Amino acid sequence: MLRTALTAAVREELITRNVATPVEPPRVRQREVRPWTLEETLAFLEAARRDPLYAAFVPAVAMGLRRGELVGLRWSDVDLDNQVLYVRQQTQRRRGELYDDDPKSRRSRLVPMPARCIAPLRRHRLRQRENFSRTGVEWSESGYVFATRNGRPVEPRNVYRSSTRVAADAGLCVVRLHDARHGTATLL
Repeated sequence: MLRTALTAAVREELITRNVATPVEPPRVRQREVRPWTLEETLAFLEAARRDPLYAAFVPAVAMGLRRGELVGLRWSDVDLDNQVLYVRQQTQRRRGELYDDDPKSRRSRLVPMPARCIAPLRRHRLRQRENFSRTGVEWSESGYVFATRNGRPVEPRNVYRSSTRVAADAGLCVVRLHDARHGTATLL
């Protein structure tokens, strides 16, 4: 960061030389990811059955979806009959505001859904419709799959908090939900 700032200062002729250029930056140690085994993944899903976000955890570990992709998912992106899911956006929080953005790859993609994901999503949709009708929120195909009582997207941080709580309660090593992507690749 300092090298970049000094380079800009040289370019703007505020200084004559960037003294940080010859300095070797320290190597960043990569954090080793140890994804869950199949047994640990199944134990997590079993423990998560009672969690309101269970229907989010299943595609996270079965399909390797990112947290922002899960939170940004809309019912119009989910085709339960054909067992496919369209990743068209992600929901992120930046500077205190939730916003929808393109997926990380900047391209939408079609992802086949394993049969294991279908039943939890169907139950979740029925429960969401019931909850919305009780609270007076209009349910819509363009609405968020994982929404609060007022129809807004679930807070991405709450998905993480819920997954770590479930993992800890199940006696599992707590991994970031994003590391479930690595676990998906390993299990596949």
